[in-house]
Amino acid sequence: MEAVPLDQAMNPARHLAELFENYDYVLIDCPPSLGRKLVAALVMSTHVACPVKLSGFAVDGVEGLLNTIIGVREAYNQDLEILGIVINDMDRSVNHDKALKSLENTVPDLLFENKIMHRPPLDTATTDGIPVWELRYGHVAAKEVEAVLEELLEKVG
Repeated sequence: MEAVPLDQAMNPARHLAELFENYDYVLIDCPPSLGRKLVAALVMSTHVACPVKLSGFAVDGVEGLLNTIIGVREAYNQDLEILGIVINDMDRSVNHDKALKSLENTVPDLLFENKIMHRPPLDTATTDGIPVWELRYGHVAAKEVEAVLEELLEKVG
């Protein structure tokens, strides 16, 4: 996808049209890079939520991502709505706390109220390709994911 011309990168929208007809919601998960996969997903989306793992560079990364989203919206998809930023894989470290405070100061209106904390069951679920709520010890992580999904659906309307 990254090596093909941009007009060809937009083809997934045509191929996914059947999915859009058969489902109320289609969630497209993109790698954390500002490349053509992301652009193609943004072109065919109605809404975008940005999962962010806190780090010292969280604000810089969010600014770059938001600039990309706004650029795609202006050039290709005027209906694209930014739902907000989901804090993901957060821990209670001083560094994560500083990064969160920085985002709260920079983009307070975009932050989801609910956050997903760092939980080992999420790693297991991702590695094993199963929902976290199917894990015997994944209850807390499942509740956090559910709260974020409910907030996301509320924002979509």
